Amino acid sequence: MLVEAEGEQYWMPVQSQLIPDFQNELKSGDKVELYVMAIGSIDHDDEHEWIFIINEFQKLLTASAANSRLKAKGFS
Repeated sequence: MLVEAEGEQYWMPVQSQLIPDFQNELKSGDKVELYVMAIGSIDHDDEHEWIFIINEFQKLLTASAANSRLKAKGFS
């Protein structure tokens, strides 16, 4: 999956059982909190590169969506 964070793009592997959830719950441009696990590293000549896998996510709500949910539950 191509992930963008703070203007940088990263290709990250995703656990296969999460792919249907990503497809059903998210659309391009949605903001999410990703939970990742380090699964190893690659040593280059003068660099140590960590390898991560996405193993969970949570869609972040916009302020208006969060307010709508609160109103629907009786909060104002």
